[in-house]
Amino acid sequence: MFASVIEGLFETHLEVTDLERARAFYENRLGLKLTYLEQKRRIAFYTFGEKTYMLGIWEKPSGNRRGHFAFRISPKRMLEVREHLKNLGLNPRNFLDDDSGQLYVFPWLPAVSVYFEDLDGNSLEFLAMLPEPARPDLELMTWEAWKEIYKVMI
Repeated sequence: MFASVIEGLFETHLEVTDLERARAFYENRLGLKLTYLEQKRRIAFYTFGEKTYMLGIWEKPSGNRRGHFAFRISPKRMLEVREHLKNLGLNPRNFLDDDSGQLYVFPWLPAVSVYFEDLDGNSLEFLAMLPEPARPDLELMTWEAWKEIYKVMI
């Protein structure tokens, strides 16, 4: 079922021991442009290819690491995918790591997503880029609140 809705690989995340050192490498040596920096969580995001792809680098202590990547899907498929994950017993969760049923939008992209884990505890995600303009001035919000702002019907 999921293979038919996946449009591509959207993002991957790497865990690093020193965020500033890693940023210098990705920005100065590889020439990636910083899209978003969050010092509190010690993470930097880089988008490229017209925001088609994203790399996240996270500062993590050694020995406390797990992988993460996101499959890109259409916003119209998000609720269907979440329900299918539930039916498979894969415990879909939102960004806040709860199963309240609320999906959240990252306004700075903008995108909505649902998370789940593979059998080894790696974090997997289905992410849908939203067609509305990015709003880096807004905080994380529910998809319902985002739809209200833009009067979106999905």
